[in-house]
Amino acid sequence: MHRLLVLAPVLAALLPLPSGPAPDPAPVACCDPEATAEAPLGLDRITALAGTWVALDDAGAPTERVVTELRTTAGGTAVLETIFPGEPHEMISVYAVDDGRLMLTHYCMMGNQPRYDVIESEDDELVFRCRGGGNLADHDRPHMHEGRMRLVGDDRIDSKWTAVAAGEVVEVVEFRLQRRRR
Repeated sequence: MHRLLVLAPVLAALLPLPSGPAPDPAPVACCDPEATAEAPLGLDRITALAGTWVALDDAGAPTERVVTELRTTAGGTAVLETIFPGEPHEMISVYAVDDGRLMLTHYCMMGNQPRYDVIESEDDELVFRCRGGGNLADHDRPHMHEGRMRLVGDDRIDSKWTAVAAGEVVEVVEFRLQRRRR
């Protein structure tokens, strides 16, 4: 829990966003490593996001703050995402297809490695559902449990990530990003 409490002010200070509705206080179901994605998604949706993404300010204008960089690797079979590149709280995520399902493994500054199924909803939103992962044998441990990424055109992403500890929502982090064009 201590690591999550340290993470929240860091993210809030780095990416101030308009406040939204409070997190749902209802308990969250634990990660289910046996569950399957309803609608498998190909890697091409993520590959299309390659580039450098910067935070948007409160008025919706791009800032100089690089939040994430995405690039293909491993002969085009994976996408590597570097979150907060070059900063002390830099994190890595890897997208790849595993047994026909698009998966995301996130190497988090909280010291765990949640693994997510990635599915697409009807409204052009990618949904990330935790299916367990490294250092998550005890799901009471704080971890990013679920994410939602809305693709707003080719160069805009709005996402919301929900952190859970002991089955309760403890943090909701939102990102509003725009692809940097050179």
